[in-house]
Amino acid sequence: MAQELTIYQEIEKLEPKMLKVLVDPIAVKREISFAKQLIASSAILQKCTVDSVLVSVFNIVNIGLSLNPASKESFLVPRFNRAKNVWEASLQPGYVGLVKLLTDAGTVVKVTTQVVYENDRIDMDIATGEVSHKPCLVKKNRGEKIGCYSQAVLPSGLKQAEWMEFEEIYKIRECSESWKNTEKRSSSPWFNHEDEMSRKTVIRRLYKYLPRSGKNLEKVNEAIRFDDGQYQSSLNQVSYIESLLRTANISEEVRNKMYAEVEGYSQAEAETAIGFLMDNQIEARPEKQFLERAKNWDYNFSCVRPAAFGWRGF
Repeated sequence: MAQELTIYQEIEKLEPKMLKVLVDPIAVKREISFAKQLIASSAILQKCTVDSVLVSVFNIVNIGLSLNPASKESFLVPRFNRAKNVWEASLQPGYVGLVKLLTDAGTVVKVTTQVVYENDRIDMDIATGEVSHKPCLVKKNRGEKIGCYSQAVLPSGLKQAEWMEFEEIYKIRECSESWKNTEKRSSSPWFNHEDEMSRKTVIRRLYKYLPRSGKNLEKVNEAIRFDDGQYQSSLNQVSYIESLLRTANISEEVRNKMYAEVEGYSQAEAETAIGFLMDNQIEARPEKQFLERAKNWDYNFSCVRPAAFGWRGF
């Protein structure tokens, strides 16, 4: 309980200063409130570093989502950083959040995503994007889950659809670090929200084939980058590391070496590489700028904090 109070009290002390330096203080105040509620109700989130919580709140506000549990737009997920030997909170967008960002960007007008059971009736035409889905209305008679589809209506009126069988979805689930951690699997979103995670998986597949039109698509891409954090390096972080390498202030020898080795990185190695490259960018990324500003806040970050928390301050 003392650890929970330490995190809670630190956030309480930081809140007034965060409201002064960030662009949207109303949104920040709202998301801090939701974050504190989530921390109070989760034993593992109580073990996370305070700076990881603050960066997650910043990122949530920056891309335009919310931690409000009722909206299911995004989640604060604890992940164990093996490289640093600490628990860290991270932003994980939900499928509702991805749909919101896609519609806000104007890329799509509407997205429909549903889990399909063996006794449902479904017809799909991938070429035209047309989907006819009639669920079995008696829940106990629906049978086993067989797949999940997503259909997007574009501004032009055209439709795009994607289908994934659960065999494919479960292969992706097996790459999730939270799912692979059998001791902490009960805290995995795949354990607690399988249908929502399945919907998000097929939406992400669909997004690959959508036209890259609309405003603020970078917010969609950022949300996907944050979502990638739950998977092993070979599936997600390679492209992000490569993008950071292009703008890193490092020697060509180091750059070429990392380019050659990045696809073989483990999750821990990828996280370490990302931290190194973010510290050596020609221009600081928004989350890095946020932490740099935080260093100048008139607040004592050396407050008592157990070493097991991995607290190093900003």
